[in-house]
Amino acid sequence: MEILNFSETIKGILDPQYASLSYLLKFKNFDVLIDAGGYKMKFPQKLFPKYIFLTHGHLDHILGAKFFPQAEIFLSEKDLLIIEKLNSLIFSEKEINEGQKIKSKIKPLEKVKKEILDELEIEIIPTPGHTPGSVCFLWQKSFLFSGDTVFDKDFSIVGRTDLPFSSEKNLKKSLNSLKKIKFQKLFPGHFY
Repeated sequence: MEILNFSETIKGILDPQYASLSYLLKFKNFDVLIDAGGYKMKFPQKLFPKYIFLTHGHLDHILGAKFFPQAEIFLSEKDLLIIEKLNSLIFSEKEINEGQKIKSKIKPLEKVKKEILDELEIEIIPTPGHTPGSVCFLWQKSFLFSGDTVFDKDFSIVGRTDLPFSSEKNLKKSLNSLKKIKFQKLFPGHFY
């Protein structure tokens, strides 16, 4: 496990198994985790996120949620409904079984109360393409957590569209929408 200190309020946690990134947002009385890494993910002790927001339904971003039974976990309903099919050609049977255990604890992102999002200063931006339910999270109107939608601020490295349920056409539309957002810093789901 590698901890990346971006600021007092944003920490990155690198998953050595998949090279996926999770982000810890520090609030006064609780933490929020954006993406949760794989099932071998190692998190710092004394980490108790109140919420886990998942950018999409691929297992390399959700399996680590199993370490936080107290957290409310949210994923787009579009990915939640097809989570097994989304991962069947990419991950092992063991990983898919782990995903099934977590799936029962995940709530649809669309059902997060507006008051919670307002309190957290998080905006949900649908960005279908890499998966049908991919989303980005804009925090404090400044920090874009992009999952596997886009990996660099120039939009030259983007999420794969050769996977089951991916769509190059939808990803292009999503990227065009994201380019209109004035954010200060991009936090992708992997470093490339």
